[in-house]
Amino acid sequence: MVGNAPGVDDQSADIDAHDRVIRFNNACGLDAGRGSKLSDLVLINCGGQMKEWLSTDDFTDGSAFSRADRIVLPIPPEPGHDPETVANEDAANYAREATERFEKAGKEVLVLPPRFEAEARVITGGAPPSTGLIILHWLLTNEEPQPITCFGFGFAGWSGHDFDRERNYFRQAERRGLIRLTPPGRLRALCQP
Repeated sequence: MVGNAPGVDDQSADIDAHDRVIRFNNACGLDAGRGSKLSDLVLINCGGQMKEWLSTDDFTDGSAFSRADRIVLPIPPEPGHDPETVANEDAANYAREATERFEKAGKEVLVLPPRFEAEARVITGGAPPSTGLIILHWLLTNEEPQPITCFGFGFAGWSGHDFDRERNYFRQAERRGLIRLTPPGRLRALCQP
């Protein structure tokens, strides 16, 4: 898993040596110190970011999207959900629209079942979980268990996430030998928040 914490240390060889590489959103560091391999691209499908991506004609032509074998959307919509009628933009879920558009672009799309986001909210004490936490929890509880190397996780960003609880979850998984958490390296403003 390759997170979005900015860094200047080149980790390309270590990342690309893995059989499967999972990246998030704009795939920070792709071809710029964080390797070039991309198996699963996880895209947050709620709120303004997905709305922006869907309104851009060339999003599906971008490097990260084009290279991904599969697109993963971490939060399924409620039955009957219409993102255009939601008062709070952050609660608007574009999973249906994204799935339709991305499948038309030739991508396999996986929308995670609701339990993973719900269980991640328990981990964070009710705070909205980051996409990275949802995906790690999914991998550790649903996928074939194997050690996961996590690159570029700085546990900082949007103030709505409880990064202290998320860091604790990652560190507990590391102590149990389920993941290897690599330091993001010396930081600089390489990636957009």
